[in-house]
Amino acid sequence: DQVIVAMGGDIHYGTTTGSWTTIATGLGTSTIAYDFEKYNFNGTDKVIIATGHSAAQTIDTSWTVDPINATGGGTAPTNPKFVKAFQNHMFYAGATNPQEVLFSAPFAEDDFNTADGAGSFKVDSNVVGLRVFRNELFIFCEDRIYKLLGSSSADFAVQEVTRNIGCRDGGSIEEIGGDVIFLAPDGLRTIAGTDKIGDV
Repeated sequence: DQVIVAMGGDIHYGTTTGSWTTIATGLGTSTIAYDFEKYNFNGTDKVIIATGHSAAQTIDTSWTVDPINATGGGTAPTNPKFVKAFQNHMFYAGATNPQEVLFSAPFAEDDFNTADGAGSFKVDSNVVGLRVFRNELFIFCEDRIYKLLGSSSADFAVQEVTRNIGCRDGGSIEEIGGDVIFLAPDGLRTIAGTDKIGDV
């Protein structure tokens, strides 16, 4: 029965009656886009928010806001734009290196210690969005699309979907009717159709 609103670099929560409480400020400029992910790694429901202008922020059910700052070790991503939970890891992209995807240790969104199962990988195009679909993490880039298979750092594998089609806008990526659609250079496409034909 609560609503989270992110606007102008600030985060608020409130009820449908219109009573609002500000819980975070100064996360970016008035024109930033927000990427949200709802998850539960430790028995507590949380929402994580990435803006590209500050550290990713987590919000728990008590409305406590915490920045992601590598509490568990390693180096946290700097100002990530995209964030998604996949196979009990948190994945971050669009940070300092736009072609790099970083992931946390299992069940710990703030542990980037490789000894604990965290890691990173690079693709050869700038990442513009992430989407989990049918037990795969799709990595949408400006002129490529990849998907990540596996369940941990021991067997994660990046596989090409296509090297000739990219996504124009990460905000266009949506799951509709049992498929994922996105805005490609030639219009709207589905990930299933693109994956089937591969390079076109």
